[in-house]
Amino acid sequence: MGIFELTVVLAMMGSDVKAPTPTGDGDAKPATQRAEIDQAEAERIATTFAERLRGEKFEDAVAPFNKRMKSAISAKKLGEIWGAMAKSGAGFDSFGEIKTEKVDDSFRVVRPARWKKLTLDMQVVVSRHGKISGLWFRPAAAATTAYQEPAYVDESTFHEKEVVIGAKPWALKGIVSIPNNKAKKPAVVLVHGSGPHDADEAIGPNRPFRDLAWGLASQGVVVLRYEKRTHAHGGEMTPDQINVKAEVIDDAVAAAELLRGMTDVDPLRVYVLGHSLGGCLAPAIAKRDPALAGVISLSGSLRSMNDVIVDQLAYLASLPGEGQGERRKALADTKAELAKPVEGQTTLLGVPISYWRDLNAQLGEHAAEAIGTFKGAVLVLGGGRDYQVTRKDFEVWQRVLKGRKNATLVWVPNVNHLFMDGKGMATPKDYETAGHVDAKVVPGIAAWIKTGTYGGA
Repeated sequence: MGIFELTVVLAMMGSDVKAPTPTGDGDAKPATQRAEIDQAEAERIATTFAERLRGEKFEDAVAPFNKRMKSAISAKKLGEIWGAMAKSGAGFDSFGEIKTEKVDDSFRVVRPARWKKLTLDMQVVVSRHGKISGLWFRPAAAATTAYQEPAYVDESTFHEKEVVIGAKPWALKGIVSIPNNKAKKPAVVLVHGSGPHDADEAIGPNRPFRDLAWGLASQGVVVLRYEKRTHAHGGEMTPDQINVKAEVIDDAVAAAELLRGMTDVDPLRVYVLGHSLGGCLAPAIAKRDPALAGVISLSGSLRSMNDVIVDQLAYLASLPGEGQGERRKALADTKAELAKPVEGQTTLLGVPISYWRDLNAQLGEHAAEAIGTFKGAVLVLGGGRDYQVTRKDFEVWQRVLKGRKNATLVWVPNVNHLFMDGKGMATPKDYETAGHVDAKVVPGIAAWIKTGTYGGA
């Protein structure tokens, strides 16, 4: 959703260490000697966790966390987060029906958490040995609402096939949308924002990557979208594997290479389109893969992530109404935590410190240098209603790319962070309303990919 998800990315932690040595999870037996749980037991663990949250028994709630989760989220921190959501949602109501999927050796248990004015999907990852190894609260998916393609999609003009990106243990399921004509075509890889996204980058009832994939394919561009590594394998990733290189850059480069080998694709016209965090990392991806014909950044920033997050929280704290006090406190607490020396810290804002170091090492002057040395074309789009990546970020791109002939920068005044149309500055409630990527943006991007000239508003 955002650079860091607006809801709560509580942790992006790995599961129990798979080695014949003690894991430090509080079980004296080596991991190889422990019984493995089944789906029913995983659901029981997730249900017990949910009931402890509802009863505000936070010490009990964190008891089944694995060692890494406990280092990231204390009982006190969990209580603060739960309390903030309860106040924002005007009181907790109930948990909904459980949906479970097997993800490698873990189970992802998803359950709607309903407050009076807010519904989030609580995702609990339970490892094969019964430890909670990951936890997210994300905008609730509209499971009962079928996807309705926007008017700019013509399904008769393209077809899709499934592919696999990379190799075990991190192989990812992908979908390629291929125009039906026989010519060699330009192609683009879609790279997600922060959080454990599926191939559609589903955010509440919205599917921005499906909009882009089907819309661009209708315009004659091959599009590859795929499950993000933290979505497909989040329960198996260890802290040293949770960094932007592993969860974003490596897979984007592998996806571009896969496209170059497809018979429908012109290998000299392969692009990467990054949204939000993916847009921030477009320069880093270009540095790793200089053979790309170009990169596209939608709602991406070149600034330090610390600065971007503070600006996001400052905007939220400025919104009037119920919960403003909590939002102001969240801003103050975040500023205080970011101001602390990083030496000796294992996490920052609940995320491994190694992730922050890696992320900020790809931004700022490093990103400016990377995009400056990239020979391919660059397209940057910013949204006038976007409070997460703002005009301030767009102006940094303008300064960095000033005078560059193959760079195109477009300010789209009527769209939010998901490039969906509306009026007034967006708020978090935008993500609860179904919409589509703007009807002028999609053909604009397609025209730029095919001709080098942006064709939208």
